[in-house]
Amino acid sequence: SGSGSFNLAGLSQFAGFEEVRLTNASSSSASLVLRDGADLKVTLSDGSAPSASPYPVYSSAGGISVTLAKSLVTITGGNESDSFSAGTPAQLVAGSAIDGGGGYDSLSLSYDFTVANNIYQTDPATGLSIYVPPTYRDSVYDLTKISLSHVETLSANGNYSYGTNNTTTTIIKVDDASLKDVSSISLNSSAILTTDAAALDLSGKSISGYSGGGAITSSNALGTTFTVNSAAVATLIQGGAGQDTVVVTG
Repeated sequence: SGSGSFNLAGLSQFAGFEEVRLTNASSSSASLVLRDGADLKVTLSDGSAPSASPYPVYSSAGGISVTLAKSLVTITGGNESDSFSAGTPAQLVAGSAIDGGGGYDSLSLSYDFTVANNIYQTDPATGLSIYVPPTYRDSVYDLTKISLSHVETLSANGNYSYGTNNTTTTIIKVDDASLKDVSSISLNSSAILTTDAAALDLSGKSISGYSGGGAITSSNALGTTFTVNSAAVATLIQGGAGQDTVVVTG
């Protein structure tokens, strides 16, 4: 309980536990780092009873940030504002459930720093050590494989560079169910939103792209019908190989 950092990954041993409860009723923030391989139920709270009023509810307590791990989790937030983050798709395990609860909650997904080759290699002709630019791999997060609810903001960060070896795209796979409670989406630096669904309704959602990010694409071979009520969102839609349709309203 309380504010500060609670790092399960830093413990020399953590086994045999089924649930972690973090209550932060203070005005300062708290953070929780989950542990690889530790499948858990995680309950977050500001100390007050869960609100039955329409979401989001704003709490006077400090927020709680959760760093996801390579583990199956069921997370339930309270009235406080919670933020969830993953730095590799392996931290978004299929079957996991993230419920932000009553506060204004966010999910942040970033590109994987893993590179495909070494930075320095030996030149066989000269025997000298030469610098080889890293080749990054794309990071694909599949939100359709988890349960995401009461999370209002989704942000994705890619790694964009003018050098072709330095660019990695963060790809977020979505459908109507995974975005049902999301109202704001930020796609930064080569991050894109994609769907394999026959239809995707983006009405009422604010979607923005920065530094080469912001595309909305379809991987459905037959095509996707995109419904929007914002001209700004409509201009981000690039479609795909199928017969895609944009339905504009308002």
